[in-house]
Amino acid sequence: DRSQTANGQQRQRSENRNIEAKFDLIKSYGVDLILGHHSHNARPVGLSKSTLAFYGLGNLLFLGGKNYSTDSFPLWNQFGLFAKSYYSMIDGKAELSAVQIIFLKDNHIQPTFWENKKVSQFTDYLNQASLKSLGNDAVQFKNNGDGTAIYCIDKVKKGKKAKALCK
Repeated sequence: DRSQTANGQQRQRSENRNIEAKFDLIKSYGVDLILGHHSHNARPVGLSKSTLAFYGLGNLLFLGGKNYSTDSFPLWNQFGLFAKSYYSMIDGKAELSAVQIIFLKDNHIQPTFWENKKVSQFTDYLNQASLKSLGNDAVQFKNNGDGTAIYCIDKVKKGKKAKALCK
């Protein structure tokens, strides 16, 4: 099951109790994946029991918007995210085994991927923001050194692709 929700104010970088309550309600229905949007910036990522929650993916394509992919804007406005989830079949049920994120730039005209130097900075920011907002439920990504970052679920069997990323 998946859910999406428009949450937060534009360019707001932290969560508030109202948003957390909304996500908790959605999780209580057994939803596996929640994608928050609308705030125009990437926001914390959390994993609670079996629910993966992206509180905001930032912009994918925002034609006519400003070019936020410059150092003249706050770090949290400079990137959007693609996310790829890896699942393993365990006892007939799909179990999340890893999550890979790809950082996007130039969202105002034609999205492309950030170089690894900036990815390290963005990964650190996203990890800190997630810890601050979500505590123990925060997902902590590891820079893969290839322009992406990965989070691997401990003690879950991984398929070939997730195994290669989680080395």
